[in-house]
Amino acid sequence: KQQAAMALTEDGIVKPEFEGYDKTELEGSIVAMFNSNFDKIDSLSAGDTAFVVLSPMLFYAESGGQVGDRGFLDRNGATVANVVDCIKLGDYQAAKIVADVDMVTGFLVKQKLCEEIRNNIRCNHSATHLLHLCLHEVVGPHANQSGSLVSPEKMRFDFTHYAALTDEQILELERCVNKHIQENYHVCTAIKKIDEAKEDGAMSLFGEKYGEVVRVVTMGGSKELCGGTHIKFTGQIGFFKIVKEEGIAAGVRRIEAVTGMGALRLVQKREQLLADISAESGVEPDLVVTAIAKIKESEKQNKRELTLLRQKLAASQADSFTPVATVNDIPLFVIDADGDRPTAMSVLDSLKSHNKDGLFLVLGSDKGRGLAIVALNGTAKKQFNAGNILKDILKVFGGKGGGRPDMAQGSAPETIELDKAIKALKELI
Repeated sequence: KQQAAMALTEDGIVKPEFEGYDKTELEGSIVAMFNSNFDKIDSLSAGDTAFVVLSPMLFYAESGGQVGDRGFLDRNGATVANVVDCIKLGDYQAAKIVADVDMVTGFLVKQKLCEEIRNNIRCNHSATHLLHLCLHEVVGPHANQSGSLVSPEKMRFDFTHYAALTDEQILELERCVNKHIQENYHVCTAIKKIDEAKEDGAMSLFGEKYGEVVRVVTMGGSKELCGGTHIKFTGQIGFFKIVKEEGIAAGVRRIEAVTGMGALRLVQKREQLLADISAESGVEPDLVVTAIAKIKESEKQNKRELTLLRQKLAASQADSFTPVATVNDIPLFVIDADGDRPTAMSVLDSLKSHNKDGLFLVLGSDKGRGLAIVALNGTAKKQFNAGNILKDILKVFGGKGGGRPDMAQGSAPETIELDKAIKALKELI
C-alpha cells in the first residue's frame, strides 16, 4: 500500500476530493489502477480484481473503525465493475473492484453507492456517538472510547471501564440512546481548525491522528471530531439495542449493538423464542422465568433425594460385600459405589463400620471424572499407605490424587472400571 501511495505521488496525481457525504451517485474518472499486489497497471480484463483511484471519489474508505463502502461502477448505462470495498493508500482512497469488462486508466464512469449498506453504516456510526455520550452519563466520564467497528450489520464500541456493566446499566444505556434517537436531533457537521474545535468542546479520541483542519459532528449533546458518514437526523436510526457487553482486556469493555431493522429483527427473534418456550411449557410469557425457577428448584430437590436414596441403598448393602483378596489377614475390598462423591463416602463409612480391619478402594464419579478413594482401617494402617496405593492405582488410569496415610482420594479423566481396578490393586499389593 505504501508503495502504491508513493507511485501516485511520484506521478503527480493530486489527492482526489471525497464527495460522498451527501451523494449516492457521482461521475468520476479512473486516474490510477493497481493489481492485487498493489503494482501499478494501465488496464485490466473482465473478472480481474483491482484497486482504482477515482477522481472525484464517492466511496468512503475504511477508516476510524468504519468499514469501506460498496457499490458499482457504470459506463454508458451498464455496470462495468462491482465495488466490494474501499481502502486507504496513504492519503489516497482506492475502491476495490471486480471488473465485468475490460477497463483502462482514464475511463469515465458513474459511481453508484449501495444505498442500503451506506444507510445502515450511517445509522450504526451515528449510534456510536450517542452511545459514547450515554456512557458518560450512565457509567461516568472515565468511560471513553478506545476502539470501534462500524459495519452495515452492527456496531462495536470499546471503552475504558474497570468492571462489567450491571443489567440495570445496560438497560439505562438503551433507554438513554433511544431517547436521543426519539429527540430527532439534527446532525450538524462543520469544518474547523483543530484548536477551534477543541475550544468548542469537541471530543477527540485518544490515539487518533488529526490534521490542522477537522470535521466536527454534533448531534444533541454529542460533539466529536469525526470523518465518517452519518445520518441527517437521529430519528433515522430508528431503534437501538445492545446485543452483548463483555471484557476484552484489563480495564477495557466492549459493547456490541444493532440499530434500525437489525435491532427489530433481534427483538422479534427473542420474542419468538419466548413464545416458543411459553407454548412448550404451557406457561404465560410473563411467568416463564418464575416457572423455570420452580423447575430448577424441583430438579435440585429430586437430585438431593436421589443422592440420599443411593447412599442409604449403598450403606444397606455394605455387610454383603466380600473382599476380593486377603493379605496378611487383612481383607481387600474394591467396590463400585455407582454414584457421586457423597455416595462413595457413604459406602466407605459403612464398609469401615462393618470391618474393623481392611483396605478399601471405593470407586465413583465426580463431575464427569472417575473417582477413587482408598482408606485403611485397624491393623491395615500399620502395613499400608493409602496415599501411595492411590497414586499407583490412578497411574494406570491416567489420574492423580493424594491424601493422608490412612485415607486418600483422586480422580481420572475417564470412568475407572471395576475389573481393571481390582487387577491393579492385586498386582500392587
